[in-house]
Amino acid sequence: MVRSAMLVREIAVEYRRNGRGGALDWLRSLTAVLDVGLVVEVDTYRRTSPDTTLLVLRFDDGLVFTREVLAQVSSTAQKFGAVAVDLSCLPEGERTRFDRYLATFSKVAASLPTLMDALGSLGDTELLPQAAAVAPVSVRFRRGQEWHPGRIRALSPHGVFVAAGASPRPGEVLDIELRSAVHPAEILTRGTVVSVLTAPRTREGVIGFTARFMRPAAVMSGEISGFLAKARLPQSVFLAVPYRQEPRYALSWNVFMTWSGKILKLAMRDVSNHGFQVVTDVPLAVGAHIDLVAPLDDDEAPLGIRATVMRTACRRAGNAGPAGYGLALSRMPAHDAKRWTTFVDRVAQRAQCHVVVAAAPPSLGGLMAALSGAGYPTVGATDLPSLAQVTTGTHCAPDLVVVDGSLFANGAVKSTRAVSSALAQVKVRSLRVADRSPVSTRALVDAELLC
Repeated sequence: MVRSAMLVREIAVEYRRNGRGGALDWLRSLTAVLDVGLVVEVDTYRRTSPDTTLLVLRFDDGLVFTREVLAQVSSTAQKFGAVAVDLSCLPEGERTRFDRYLATFSKVAASLPTLMDALGSLGDTELLPQAAAVAPVSVRFRRGQEWHPGRIRALSPHGVFVAAGASPRPGEVLDIELRSAVHPAEILTRGTVVSVLTAPRTREGVIGFTARFMRPAAVMSGEISGFLAKARLPQSVFLAVPYRQEPRYALSWNVFMTWSGKILKLAMRDVSNHGFQVVTDVPLAVGAHIDLVAPLDDDEAPLGIRATVMRTACRRAGNAGPAGYGLALSRMPAHDAKRWTTFVDRVAQRAQCHVVVAAAPPSLGGLMAALSGAGYPTVGATDLPSLAQVTTGTHCAPDLVVVDGSLFANGAVKSTRAVSSALAQVKVRSLRVADRSPVSTRALVDAELLC
């Protein structure tokens, strides 16, 4: 499914094969007008008699979808004998007639994140690129105080579509960093999330999100144009990403392995139902079978795991840290497999929640590590001004504010009433904890937020 901000405009574009140009030429031309960051989602329809293709394009922002954009869409459609209709402006009776007309079509695909994906759904796969072994442009984004990696699916002066398991929420403001793999060029900017794809819709099984850059397109156009030239990429960028059988979710979780008679700690960096990535200084050979022990979060005994090393993860340019390895799980007994999938499901739920931790500096690090390590996007505050900033500065209120008793011990905050008053202004839930370990605090947060 796609979760997006309120959709305020809806455009239908219809093309009949007896129009001018090729069957999909009009759609290719439309991609030059409506790039990523403008369109929030696309549905594609087809009818065989007469041979007709119809698209429904959705937009979330009246300031973005201007009269000029509508004029460009209409002009592009007319060049190929297609027809564009602004469904948002139809009277109720005419909209009802359109819905009846739409019912005569077969839906090909729903809630596609880009027009290029619409091309692919309609069979024009020749224009779609193949996934590269090494991404020509890397991307990462910051939620709370954690940076998360992703893969660029589409990029324009208006915005970017990022394939990632740690998807943020519509309305959330992110720091976004783009970096070239072939040139020391990078862009650091901010973007507002306008839609989130939480179930695979594209042929690669992609989930992720579309973010619209907060700086004007005219400003971003020059920056991105120069960046793409240095990265040796065309100005209209649509990149394939590796096929994903299932979503992967970011976390930082310790697992253990016996190596040369010693027990070594490895850091698990992402997880899915059938595998995970670890970071370690120990060289692991692709194809090797390894045995690990994973303490889960269910209060049962640590889980014994056998996994196969499938790949070496690409490092970011200039990263001299430990290598990452992608591991595939071997078959488990039924009880162990259920424990693992339940663990992954909890991580997936945590990824959709935003938690603020208010605590004194000596306590803040441990609390945030326990929460972010389990998959929660987390940001910290050590006094009232920083608490006000992090609860209102993302355009998207947090799901929970954890108020640790240490916040009042250092004198930075005088009373619980002051905190309650600050949180009442933004109408967010809070959880007061005192004299608890970071792990037990995480359990309380789970009880508040998870199903």
